[in-house]
Amino acid sequence: ASLMLTPMYLIFNKLHLLGTYLGPALAISSGSVPFIVVTLRPYFKSVPTALDDAARIDGCGVLRSFFKIMIPAIKTGIITVVVISFLNGWNDLAYSMTFNVKPEMRPLTANIYKFQSKWGTKWNCIMAYGTILVLPVILLFVFLQKYIVGGLTAGAVKE
Repeated sequence: ASLMLTPMYLIFNKLHLLGTYLGPALAISSGSVPFIVVTLRPYFKSVPTALDDAARIDGCGVLRSFFKIMIPAIKTGIITVVVISFLNGWNDLAYSMTFNVKPEMRPLTANIYKFQSKWGTKWNCIMAYGTILVLPVILLFVFLQKYIVGGLTAGAVKE
């Protein structure tokens, strides 16, 4: 992230994306795209071409075949990359602090600094705030655990 901050800051400044919600979203998603492509490629390669061919014979177009056949076939991989990309964005502090120049637009994770002052650190507030911040992540993993584990182990064994 530190290598990309200066060029992205200059580009986003010229595009007037500083101080908008779109700036950090673009920065975080641009870092996630290579991970998503590399992770989903084996899933797409594992789907038999016969499924796509059968859909084409039945009259499906390219897009309809993609959304009706391919996407449901790789649902586990999609859920896995969505969760990992969400966590990447949720935990990001560098892009959010750099591209959101207005303090009121910063994400929840950046607000933990409000509990530090020149008179000391309010550790009880930091711990309570940290607990609140980790709840969405825990709930996400609890509800999507079977998909995440299945998605992470899907390409582990070659036959």
